[in-house]
Amino acid sequence: MTGPPTWTQIAASGTPPAPRSDPSVIYDPVRDRLLLFGGSIRCGLTCFTPQNDVWQLTLAGTPTWTQLTPSGTPPPPRSNAAAIYDPVRDRMVIMAGSGTNPNGAWALSLSGIPTWTDLTPWSVPHSTYGPAIYDPIRDRALLLQSDGSGISALDFKDQPNQPLWCQIVPSGNLGARYGASAVYDPDDDAAIVFAGRTPGGDLLDTSFRLDLGGGFLLDAGGSHGTVVVDRWCHSSGEIATLYAVPDQGYHLNQWLGDASGSSNPLEITMNGYKVIRAEFITPGAVDEEPPAAFALSIRPNPTAGSGTIEYSLPHEALVRVRVFDVAGREVARLVDGLQPAGRHVAKWGEASGGVRPRAGIYLVRFETPEGRWTQHLALLR
Repeated sequence: MTGPPTWTQIAASGTPPAPRSDPSVIYDPVRDRLLLFGGSIRCGLTCFTPQNDVWQLTLAGTPTWTQLTPSGTPPPPRSNAAAIYDPVRDRMVIMAGSGTNPNGAWALSLSGIPTWTDLTPWSVPHSTYGPAIYDPIRDRALLLQSDGSGISALDFKDQPNQPLWCQIVPSGNLGARYGASAVYDPDDDAAIVFAGRTPGGDLLDTSFRLDLGGGFLLDAGGSHGTVVVDRWCHSSGEIATLYAVPDQGYHLNQWLGDASGSSNPLEITMNGYKVIRAEFITPGAVDEEPPAAFALSIRPNPTAGSGTIEYSLPHEALVRVRVFDVAGREVARLVDGLQPAGRHVAKWGEASGGVRPRAGIYLVRFETPEGRWTQHLALLR
């Protein structure tokens, strides 16, 4: 890069990989080499076969091609996979792409004998195509989705060998662009995206930047459910609200990472970059003994249909279960009378008398002579 910039073809020795399209490539700065994984080899006029081989091109002295034979189980053959160099752990990380398990991620350790590890990430990305960059300040990969659906963060914080996919929708509009290139700008803490093509095939020559340092970012997600956050970026001291939405047959067990407990919704004070995981589990066997204490829970929450309101009584008691809007007005009375000991269920949120409740935040209040318990219910439409 000294003097006038000039392109020069590299005359490499050794046997190069077969000609291919859409491989994954990184630069290994510790060993001054290029690493190539996978891609597709032509097998006919319109036929391409995905690969999962690994090659290196050493750059010191005479550049030389060599095929590597890592130990461990490699990723399934794939093309268009995103790749980054993870400098903290000295490894190549392959993610997403076209092939079996498109939501997966795999790490190739580079010190000693190269070894593949399946990272089995939590959750899933927005989509599985797009360029990736490594964000060194927050220790994560950012996969910029080619279809314009947003960004997927693969967070290594706390659990680098089982990272978390987090789906993000920044403000602004990058639009759909396939085959774009992306880099991380360390001076400005920003992602820069250039070129690509539209879904209609028009070639693009525009550039976009995504500033990452304008506040404290919140990445959240979970397997067997999703996490809805009020927004991605917060100012110092601001309260962020997270809603855990389990898949059918699951419920929120606990928050992990930069949060704890099982409150849903969860409110946290933003005083730095945070990564929060929601652990969703299937219900265990029902205990036939009466509950040990009064309890109230709601799931799913938020809900686009009816919310299941579960309340527990350690002994027979007079019970009221009512729903209020944020102005304190009673909008529904679900239970009002004597109830036996045990676990009980009420539902609310579907149409009643042909009228559906409006979307918004509601308060569900469970009252007995021994006390009163209240939880928020987010109703979506």
